[in-house]
Amino acid sequence: MTSEAARPDGTDLHAYADDRLSPERRAEVEAWLAGDAVLAATAAHYRAQNEALHALYDPLLERAAPAMLETLALRRRQQAARLATFGRVAAVLALMAASAAGGWYARTLPETTNGTSAGLAFAEAGVSAHRVYEVEVRHAVEVPFGEADHLTRWLSKRLAAPLHIPDLAAQGYTLMGGRLLPAGGLPAAHFLYETAAGDRLTLYMQPNSDPATSFHFAEKEGISAVFWREGRLAYAVIGRGERAAMLSIASAVYSQINP
Repeated sequence: MTSEAARPDGTDLHAYADDRLSPERRAEVEAWLAGDAVLAATAAHYRAQNEALHALYDPLLERAAPAMLETLALRRRQQAARLATFGRVAAVLALMAASAAGGWYARTLPETTNGTSAGLAFAEAGVSAHRVYEVEVRHAVEVPFGEADHLTRWLSKRLAAPLHIPDLAAQGYTLMGGRLLPAGGLPAAHFLYETAAGDRLTLYMQPNSDPATSFHFAEKEGISAVFWREGRLAYAVIGRGERAAMLSIASAVYSQINP
């Protein structure tokens, strides 16, 4: 018989029932069980519980996970990936905003803006659309904001990608509506926003063939543009705001189109 100090406690008995004791400790526990009916009965009860649980749940472990759980797991992974991407993007936009005062991104559209010529052409097309419709009174948009659902479905179909129209009320802008525009042989979606003071903002989208995400800032003749490419679409936020304000709006747009 082992010493009284080595008497098995509840943890020992559970580990014994689960076959998780070292050979030495197992021998000590079995010596105690041989001479103590109470300990032996408790250990037998724990082992019976284990066997009942295995009989009840082991068959479930052999089944495939329900489709709903697989779908939920996939959504969680996608959400985590989007959050990680958004964190990187937010950091880039914050850096751009902080560096704007120093002139790091004080470029004009015809110059190299840390982007490709295709990226500049896309931004130029968005700026041209903004110039035309920021002053239009009666026909600023083709489909008004009251038909936002129809507008979203229509332009999503034409651009062959799901579009999301951001709510920029927190930034002081209300959606006026949108339209379809041609852009170098591609369809483009043009959404127009307006402040209470009449200042207008363009959100411009076009199909994208470049899988890389990259952000650029450019300005020309008083109009600023923040433009980037991600997934199946290229985006541009265009208006007459200061750099920091435009980058803040772009960040809000990004967070909403990547929920």
